[in-house]
Amino acid sequence: MSWNYRLVHRWFREEYGAPHIYAVHECYYNRTGSPITISLNPIAPIGESLNELKVEMGHYMKALKEPILEFDSFDGPKVKKRGAKEDET
Repeated sequence: MSWNYRLVHRWFREEYGAPHIYAVHECYYNRTGSPITISLNPIAPIGESLNELKVEMGHYMKALKEPILEFDSFDGPKVKKRGAKEDET
């Protein structure tokens, strides 16, 4: 299964304070290249060095050039972010 970062649009109810947000999520694809699931939570850029962070930010910039995905269009369970412990999502 392949993955990359994608920009995701998510609507919220009024109680969350913002009607909607855009955020970067991990997106996973099936063999034909169609998105099948995304990370439950947005992914923050990190790196163990400034250079690693720059590379990571480059991947985020690529995500901005792809079509925006709708959070609610994914019916199945969202996946945990890479490296998350069992009790984290």
